Amino acid sequence: MSFVVADAQPFATATLAHIYRGQGRLLQARSVFERLLRERPDDAQALRGLEQVKTEIAAMLKQATGGDDTLLVEVCAEGLELRWVIAARGIERARLVLGTEGQLVARLVGFPFDPGLSVRDRRLDALSGSVVLIPPPGALVASAAVGIVAEDARFAAIAHAPVIPIKPQSIPRTGLRIKESPCSEEP
Repeated sequence: MSFVVADAQPFATATLAHIYRGQGRLLQARSVFERLLRERPDDAQALRGLEQVKTEIAAMLKQATGGDDTLLVEVCAEGLELRWVIAARGIERARLVLGTEGQLVARLVGFPFDPGLSVRDRRLDALSGSVVLIPPPGALVASAAVGIVAEDARFAAIAHAPVIPIKPQSIPRTGLRIKESPCSEEP
């Protein structure tokens, strides 16, 4: 099944949305139904169609959730080491949630939160691996996730780790550098 979202649709009709739905192009069908409802909020056929598509998407998301996606976070001398294993269906699920393509990233968020400083994203090119991220200055705890970030900065997590306390003296706090080398030898 394909989950590609069209950039722009020259026209929107319920028939077009039903064709997309029949082809398994659920995100495009959802987009057409939503556009129809913005133009005609009382359109019962479009409302029913949107509800059906959302139900199908929810069923696919539920089916796609499995125990295959994992993220572990450990404190090490260089910062916080993130180790992940992501299934392709986890990426598909995140793209369904966003309704668009996106980039696979490791995201580290420090708390207390400081807009512009507290979120660290690292582009990932593999479904498994490890990377060391340095927490933001002033963070007392951090949360990490691997997921998809869309061009408009929306983020859909695939796997996340529990919140981890940060001991101020145990992790370097300088700059925005991200180390490539893992803390340990195993990936």
